[in-house]
Amino acid sequence: NYLIQIFDQKMNFIKQFGGKGSSRNRFDLPVSANVFNQILFICDKNNDRVLFYEEDSIFFKTLIKRKFQEGILSRPSSLAFAGNNLLVSDRSNNVVQVFNKKLEFIRLLQFPDKIKRPASITVFDSNELFYVYILERREFGLPILRLFKFDKNLQNCKPCNQFKLNSVLGDPQDMD
Repeated sequence: NYLIQIFDQKMNFIKQFGGKGSSRNRFDLPVSANVFNQILFICDKNNDRVLFYEEDSIFFKTLIKRKFQEGILSRPSSLAFAGNNLLVSDRSNNVVQVFNKKLEFIRLLQFPDKIKRPASITVFDSNELFYVYILERREFGLPILRLFKFDKNLQNCKPCNQFKLNSVLGDPQDMD
C-alpha cells in the first residue's frame, strides 16, 4: 500500500503517511525502517533513496546513479544502526554503505570477501563488538545468512559463521 504506518508500543494506530510515487511523502517500495534518537529512517527501495522522518517533516536524500559510485545507492533493501552509523545494504551494488545520521556518506563497510546482493542487514551491539548479520540473495541458488564481527569503529571484520538456508526467500523485486 506504499504507506508508512505508525503505532505506539501497544500497537495502537497513531497515524500514516505516504502513497505511491517519488515526491515528498511518497514511496515506491518502502522495505525497511529503523528508529534512532526519535527519528524514523526509511529505506525506499525503488526510488533508490533513504529518508528520515521527524515529527511532521520528512527529509530525504535521493542517492541514485546508473554507474556505481560510493555514497550513491542502487536498490537499498535494508538499514540498521551500529552506534551512530547508519548501515545500508545496497543490493544492486553488492556493498554495504555507511552513512551518518544526516545521510552523509562515510565509507563502504569492508568485508574479507565480496558480499553478493545484500538483501537484509541487522546489527547486534554487544558493548564490545558489533555483530553484523547479512542475508545475501544469490542469483542462482539458495540465500545465505552470514555473520561478521566488527570492532566499535566498524573495522577489523572477522567472519563468524554462515548458514545456507533451506528455502528460497522469494523477492518479487529481483528483476534486474
